[in-house]
Amino acid sequence: MNKQANKTTEKISSLHLHNLSPREAASRLGLSEQTLANWRTARKGPNYRKFGSAIRYSVEDLEIFERSCTVAVSQ
Repeated sequence: MNKQANKTTEKISSLHLHNLSPREAASRLGLSEQTLANWRTARKGPNYRKFGSAIRYSVEDLEIFERSCTVAVSQ
């Protein structure tokens, strides 16, 4: 494999580590894929990215969304 092909493979592998499929994101959040699909349609839920027809969620965006769902209770 040439150097350019190796760089491309490394970039793809690196992107995959930080971008999750809807199935992976749903599993991480404890939700169904359909819930995420419904939220995308309603423009709610975690931010996501589209690469052509592929939907991907960044780990960082999922962490931000998780923190935004925190409910503070008074003591």
